[in-house]
Amino acid sequence: LNSKWKQCLLKQLEDYITFVLLLKTPDVVLGEKLCGDNSRIALYGAGGFGQILYKTYYDSISMWVDQNYEYYLKKGFLISDVTDLIKKQEQYDVIYIAIINMKLCKQIESSLIECGIKKKIKYFDRNYTFLRL
Repeated sequence: LNSKWKQCLLKQLEDYITFVLLLKTPDVVLGEKLCGDNSRIALYGAGGFGQILYKTYYDSISMWVDQNYEYYLKKGFLISDVTDLIKKQEQYDVIYIAIINMKLCKQIESSLIECGIKKKIKYFDRNYTFLRL
């Protein structure tokens, strides 16, 4: 393989390993980045990654929201509409967007800020590399 292909394949391998580790051991990958300062977290997102984070950091999560909250309510999740982030800002200190797609996270962050969210917003930064292949 030439150098360009090798770099491309190594990047894809690193992304895949990161994805698997996030789903299997989010506390190891995220460490203190999610709730290291004992903040009350509003978790945004109830997909696979959101569900894993909810189970892992349950004690620190004061609110869990999703755009499709009605779907998740029917499945038995204790989840609210995203509009609760705006109405109930006193119930949390930080929002963590539980989505692995950084582009989507940035769009959601911008949307939340436009809606009047004043709290800190975090999400997984794929540019943060803890693996060295």
